[in-house]
Amino acid sequence: MATKKVVTFIKQYFFMLALAATFIGFSAFKFVDSKIQSDVTLYFHGDPTDEDDVKNPSLWTEETNGETCEGDQLACAMEVDPSDAVGTEGQRELNSATITLDAEETDEGFIPTEGSGTTSPTGIIESYNRD
Repeated sequence: MATKKVVTFIKQYFFMLALAATFIGFSAFKFVDSKIQSDVTLYFHGDPTDEDDVKNPSLWTEETNGETCEGDQLACAMEVDPSDAVGTEGQRELNSATITLDAEETDEGFIPTEGSGTTSPTGIIESYNRD
């Protein structure tokens, strides 16, 4: 009896079910496409022993700083979502409206951490530091 009701329901609402499935299918592609965008690498152009420099979003830009960014003691580079960088491609800097930075002290200086004022939907920075 229950199977008969399911078959009757599907027959009555086939068009609506097909439309819903199509909508969900295309929405999934749009979601996947938005996730395919590459993160933006921003390099630090300040004094990694100065806490205020590490927290300053204008000192984090796409222009390379020539460092290898391997280690864990000094600020060097970070990856952020493209929505968390402002400016034209190749010249972007950290968007202070969506990401705020704090600085964590190490034995040699400071490394960046995500600040409490971060409003980014992704809210994630991937930090690459150096020794």
